[in-house]
Amino acid sequence: MRLAKAASYFDRTICQDAYGSATFKAQFGLYDDATRDGLGTVRRILSTAPELVMPARHAIVVEGVTWLIGDKHQDFFGALAIRHKYVLHKAEGLANLRSFAECIAGTGGSQAYAAPVWIKTNKQVEISSDLFNTFEVILGQGEAVGVPSVIELNSKFFLVHSTYPTEAGFLAASSVELPSPRSTITSISRTYVPNTDTWTEAPVSVTGLHMRWQEHFKYFAQYSTDYEAGDMQVLVTKTDVASVKAGDRFVVGGQTYSVVVAYDETPIWSCHVRPV
Repeated sequence: MRLAKAASYFDRTICQDAYGSATFKAQFGLYDDATRDGLGTVRRILSTAPELVMPARHAIVVEGVTWLIGDKHQDFFGALAIRHKYVLHKAEGLANLRSFAECIAGTGGSQAYAAPVWIKTNKQVEISSDLFNTFEVILGQGEAVGVPSVIELNSKFFLVHSTYPTEAGFLAASSVELPSPRSTITSISRTYVPNTDTWTEAPVSVTGLHMRWQEHFKYFAQYSTDYEAGDMQVLVTKTDVASVKAGDRFVVGGQTYSVVVAYDETPIWSCHVRPV
């Protein structure tokens, strides 16, 4: 115990709970100047006295920088733990964790410190030449992240496809970046008038999400309508658009799309649309 007390004497770095005001003292491990580009460049080691308990949401602020806290590792002398060490990952900011409906509204959900890590840029050559970026969004363990859901951080949107615990003790959300998915969309309900062989249209301006169809598509059976190049997925809330049917239309970014299939995902409509 005397060795543990001696080590604790040098705990001079003040760490504050990122979600509160409680503080404790610890030591940062020396930075590895030889670290190559990668996750190691944004990770450090925090060393504490063994009796210290980390904040419940696994995030601290040190000298104005927010760090996410990973797993605990113990250093022993004899039979006693004399130091506890934690992997830290630098957070980029406070993110909004939202369902599709909450993302469309721009309100609600929860907040958590997060850090997106770029994985690679993909291209599906069989569909188009468009490029899209995939990310792992790192959060503190125990954070509630829905699948699917949207993480908004620093004006960027990340669609979460799955989550998993990392070896270092963080929560990772496998995501695809959605460039400016939330926008004003014109929803056009169309009704056929057989007497005049014409269509009546009722346009309304709403806020919705739009994305590559590959990010949120459904195939229920072999007879499901196939997706084609140029198709998109448009999401609107039932509060804004009470009903959507095949043949209705959406205008997104000046381009008109016809609804192929509308899926009921209460409280939203998820619509497979095709350029007109």
